[in-house]
Amino acid sequence: MFSLPSLGPGLKNTPLRATAHKPGWTFFMTRPDAPDARPLDTIRAELDAIDERIHALVVRRAGLADEVRRAKTDTGAAALRPAREAQMLRRLSGLDSGAMELGQIWRLWRELIMANARLQFPFVVDTVAASHDHGLWDMGRAHFCFETEMEAHDTSPAALARAAAGPARVALLRTADTTWWSDLAGHGGRLRVFNALPMIAAADGEAPSAMVIGDVALSESGNDVTVLLVRASSPDGAGDAVRALRTAGGIGLAYSVLGGGAALVGWRGFHQTTAPALAAALGGGVDVAVIGIHASPVVADGAGTEP
Repeated sequence: MFSLPSLGPGLKNTPLRATAHKPGWTFFMTRPDAPDARPLDTIRAELDAIDERIHALVVRRAGLADEVRRAKTDTGAAALRPAREAQMLRRLSGLDSGAMELGQIWRLWRELIMANARLQFPFVVDTVAASHDHGLWDMGRAHFCFETEMEAHDTSPAALARAAAGPARVALLRTADTTWWSDLAGHGGRLRVFNALPMIAAADGEAPSAMVIGDVALSESGNDVTVLLVRASSPDGAGDAVRALRTAGGIGLAYSVLGGGAALVGWRGFHQTTAPALAAALGGGVDVAVIGIHASPVVADGAGTEP
């Protein structure tokens, strides 16, 4: 019998969080004493056999990824397929994960996805790592995985400008940081929101913490959110426009974030050409632009959000 000391807040994301450990709790080292318990060596031999099969499948998957690379015409970040990643996550959410949570399963798959992506076409992630906020960097590491190159910048506009400098770069920016919203138009329309993080959300209707932006083709995942930038000539105009959209028939808002006379709005569905009609419906003094589309997240209980 032993007492496990407090782990502290720095390790709150370790698997031990599942034990809901509190200082002073006691843990017991026990051995199964059921009469039908298998010998430990037998269990380990089965684990070794499973590991060998997993290894063979991982190698085979990498070979298929190389075939995909040779068949593709896209290079760099343009070779990313966020819609397919979202479809994979939804399939996994419908499978029996046993004692593992969906987030744990997804982290394993992220490593495979990103390893294969780097084999196809390496790319760089430009993001912000401010002295008071390292969460965005950690989110990028979790999503793009350890071996993907990342560069930290002081501001979101600086990260966005760096990502625009080459086809093999993407930007990871805070959704609520209003400093980059209007900058997308300054890059000739090449850059667009193509993913939103986290891909597993705590609840439906929450605004994503971060957006992934780059020169990546938009494709339907089957359950998507169109990102609108709503700008108004009056200080309260953006808020009024969001309220009008929320009450309009047929307009399903997934989220909205207000800031500085503008709003970032998530509109359920895959819409690329309806911004002028929305602007006209909202009246004068309001401009609406589609700045990207991302897959809807899967909510934490495993059920995908519905359009």
